[in-house]
Amino acid sequence: MTQRCDKCGTELFTGQQFCRLCGTPTRAFTSGEIPTQILPEGGAPRAGQTADHPAQTTPLPASRDTADPAVYPSRHAGRQPAPQPGVGRRGPRRGLVLGLLAAVVVSVGASVFIARQITMHWVGKKATTQRQVKIVVPQGELPEKPEMPPMPGVAEPPEPEEHELEDALDEAGAEVSGDKTVVTKTFPLDADGSFALGQLAGDISIEGWDAEEAEVRITKRGGTAGQRAEVGIMHAHADDELRLETAGDAAANGVRDVQYAIRLPRRLRRIEISARDANVRLSGLGGNIAVNLMRGNIDLDGVSGTVSTRTTKGHTKIAFADDTPAAPQVFNGVNGDIELRLKPGTNADLKAETIDGRVEADDDLGLRIDRRLAGEQAVGRLGTGGHPIVIKTVSGNIKIRN
Repeated sequence: MTQRCDKCGTELFTGQQFCRLCGTPTRAFTSGEIPTQILPEGGAPRAGQTADHPAQTTPLPASRDTADPAVYPSRHAGRQPAPQPGVGRRGPRRGLVLGLLAAVVVSVGASVFIARQITMHWVGKKATTQRQVKIVVPQGELPEKPEMPPMPGVAEPPEPEEHELEDALDEAGAEVSGDKTVVTKTFPLDADGSFALGQLAGDISIEGWDAEEAEVRITKRGGTAGQRAEVGIMHAHADDELRLETAGDAAANGVRDVQYAIRLPRRLRRIEISARDANVRLSGLGGNIAVNLMRGNIDLDGVSGTVSTRTTKGHTKIAFADDTPAAPQVFNGVNGDIELRLKPGTNADLKAETIDGRVEADDDLGLRIDRRLAGEQAVGRLGTGGHPIVIKTVSGNIKIRN
């Protein structure tokens, strides 16, 4: 037979002690079976107290907190006291530090972002201002690129010949004044002849004229008249040859330098200049010219024929007399710029290269300039082509003007 709760009527299972719905006991329990009891008014029972023998206890004062260690010392044994507000590392001070750190990070990030935007704006504006690139899309097939003509071989300029001169130039009639001695001599010289000058220190200027003779003006500067007389000018002369050389080191004798101003037949076959410290200027000459300097500048104006130059430290300037060179041209430098000025309508094959420097050329020349791993190079045919013009410098710029 089904058993039901006496209070609420809920069905009970076999062995059930209490109603699942209302909690009413299903039977009467003895005092020994009751594990817990409702505390009587006045506090919890002491040890040994039972429901039949209640004992009076003193209730806790209303002001005492059960979490107080004084009330329950065993509950708080070994524990650290709870941190108070504003005390310890985890209070508001830590929050303040973290807040300030976050504000700094945000400020720095915003500054970097703004600076980057400003930089990108100005860089883009500058690039747009400096260079406008126009892209043209070709229509149809592109023509084949023409091949560059091979450069003919050009020999390096020869080393100047060494000559032993025994005769000292007669300085009778020289102009002596102050710190200068000026010697002027004239030598007959055929247009098919040659001229050579060896110099240690002092500028050299040579120009062409129509007479078949050489006019030589030598100026010694510095020191006394006796010291200048000790610096002799050695020479060798024939109808087709004239050679001059400054004897000894002028500075060792107290002389500052020895300068030459010379006129030679315009179409003299060969002119050879060799100097240690000198600036050399040649103009209006049409023969084969070779200039070799240790230190100094070279200025060639209105020259033709085969021209070769070499300077270790100094600049070189060349301006041709004709629009088409009649022979190969070679210009070398180690430390210095080289500038070449061409006549309009020049016909030649040109090659220019520098190891540490730049190559510049006028646009209408049509030269192709290539940037290499070291330096730059320009190769191209001028006009219909012709004799080669070769320009080389180790450390310096090359400028080609029309």
